[in-house]
Amino acid sequence: MLDVALFMANAAQLKAIVEQGPSFHYYVALIVLISVSLFFQMTIGILLIVMARLNLNDVAKQQRLDLLNNITTVLILLTLERDDAHCS
Repeated sequence: MLDVALFMANAAQLKAIVEQGPSFHYYVALIVLISVSLFFQMTIGILLIVMARLNLNDVAKQQRLDLLNNITTVLILLTLERDDAHCS
């Protein structure tokens, strides 16, 4: 639920920034940061779906799942850090 709430909050922020227009002081920076955050969140969702579909009990797939899990964890940390910095 947190992921959906974060995604919706970012989408609402992006809409508000776009509606304010380029006259806003940090317009480009905020557009880029919010867009990157949305991209990371969509990528995380896709990676989680891929990991859920792979069989963890299959020894041949365990190394790939471990790599996907590590990538997903890093993306989650980057997304949350970016959103924490944006909120403060």
